[in-house]
Amino acid sequence: MHESALYVQIYKKIRTAIRNGEYAENAPLPSERILCEKYHVSRSTIRQAVSLLKESEEVYTIHGNGTFIKPQMYNQPLNTVYSFADTLKQSNVFMKSTVLDYSTVEADQIPSRKPSQNLSVFFTSWYGSVAPRSIL
Repeated sequence: MHESALYVQIYKKIRTAIRNGEYAENAPLPSERILCEKYHVSRSTIRQAVSLLKESEEVYTIHGNGTFIKPQMYNQPLNTVYSFADTLKQSNVFMKSTVLDYSTVEADQIPSRKPSQNLSVFFTSWYGSVAPRSIL
């Protein structure tokens, strides 16, 4: 792979667009024709660039459906114990949790619990999301 080859330059431009959030995770990559028009290159150049994107695991292909942006994965080594939240923070990812609903239920209403006196259990429904943070 020659660094100044046109397909490598296009690969780097598309990879940068992916990493900057121009294309959403699991969203389809534009068609070869659209990419050809955008970058003013031939279809074979786009194919080579997309091939590099696949090799670097920036995109994945579903036969008959197209090429899609691969979601960002977070690796957490298992040889030490630490917070997954800390891992995300170190990766410059913003985390948010929102309580959608909560209720108190008497323990004897829960099929898996034995009846007990004066025991209440709290149930919560929540939604968590993560998003890359912009570095200022």
